[in-house]
Amino acid sequence: MRRFVHTAAAAMVALAFFTISCAAQGIPTTRPGQFWGTYLHQMQVGPGMSMPVLITFHIDGTVTGASAVMFSGLPGAPARYSPVFGIWRRTDSNSIATTGMFMAFDAATGVLTGFARSRARLDFSDGFNSYTGSEYLEVTPCASPLACNPLDPNAVWTPLAGMPPTGFTSTGTRLELLMPPSS
Repeated sequence: MRRFVHTAAAAMVALAFFTISCAAQGIPTTRPGQFWGTYLHQMQVGPGMSMPVLITFHIDGTVTGASAVMFSGLPGAPARYSPVFGIWRRTDSNSIATTGMFMAFDAATGVLTGFARSRARLDFSDGFNSYTGSEYLEVTPCASPLACNPLDPNAVWTPLAGMPPTGFTSTGTRLELLMPPSS
């Protein structure tokens, strides 16, 4: 009898697991107004110049991203940066605010020199498939690679050189699933 109860319970759990509907991206029906997905983010850094970033907004309110300034992406740049890690939250039905942080390394030596922070406001349209907004970048130096805490309340954050007072204009477009050619 006990074995039957355990087997029946396992079958019920398996049945429940396989009948839960899932969506890869979009607005889930169980959380109205919530979204997630990966976007090609473009930060307009000058006339005709934009910095591409692949960014993923996770449903738990976290953000990860990789940009063109990682891994020697811009020749002659004095710094290299780590991936972006951050958080996001809704500010109204179609808008979010984000704060992301990434480490800055000397391009010649690879030594940690500081942290950079990105703060953005993004307004979504087209069913959360695209957005426009503004992004503000700041930096804080490290006293040394082993004495660096950007979360210290006494950390001094300064605007990135050339930062407009209201930030850079940013746009984003959600990546689409493209099926490979069939044979």
